[in-house]
Amino acid sequence: MFLSRLKPDISTTNKLMSAAFDNQYREHQVMWNLFPKDPDGTRDFLFRFLLENRLPVYYVLSKRAPVETPRGWQLDGPREFKPVVKKGMQFGFSLRVNPVITKKDPEAPDSKIRLRHDVVMDLRNKWKDSGKPRTEWPSILQIATEAGAKWLLDRMETFGFFVDSSQILVEGYTRMQFRKSGREKPIKLGVLDYSGVLTVGDTEKFNRSLFNGIGHAKGFGCGLLLIKPLN
Repeated sequence: MFLSRLKPDISTTNKLMSAAFDNQYREHQVMWNLFPKDPDGTRDFLFRFLLENRLPVYYVLSKRAPVETPRGWQLDGPREFKPVVKKGMQFGFSLRVNPVITKKDPEAPDSKIRLRHDVVMDLRNKWKDSGKPRTEWPSILQIATEAGAKWLLDRMETFGFFVDSSQILVEGYTRMQFRKSGREKPIKLGVLDYSGVLTVGDTEKFNRSLFNGIGHAKGFGCGLLLIKPLN
């Protein structure tokens, strides 16, 4: 695996930098174009957008080394990414995910098809259906914190790590909407940002989470688990 860091070329203008990533679908296309063209290939990379010193930065984890750099940007790396992970090790982590739950379609209760629901909007709708006045509802950040923490805690064993509920910070919740060429309806995603401290519980599962990502919408900047050893 290779880890690369895409950062702005400070000699370019902000307009030139933003032109490459004017929406999430364009961002998705730019990331594909970092790699050698393969018409039959499947996505074999993860990426994450961050602000560092108020500048946009992308971290890219990939099976293939990037070969192209968008105009106005610089590529640090790639460097081999092969961390030594053992059971019981602790890491600080940062994670952006598209957390969903699946439910039956109420209009087709006998169908085996399950529909994905954003966990934050699902909890918000429960408050909406509770009959309580809007003034008594929690804030959207409080709802996101409750729903997001539960989503992660319910799945952490599958992900190969454990997190104390007191060591999870839900930093923010965003609703993304963008259009894909040839698609009539817009793509809508709920995105949660987490940070905190994790403990490795199962190295095989943890490495799978680390290298393959977590959750859905991985092609749109979700799922990359960023870790940092604790001193």
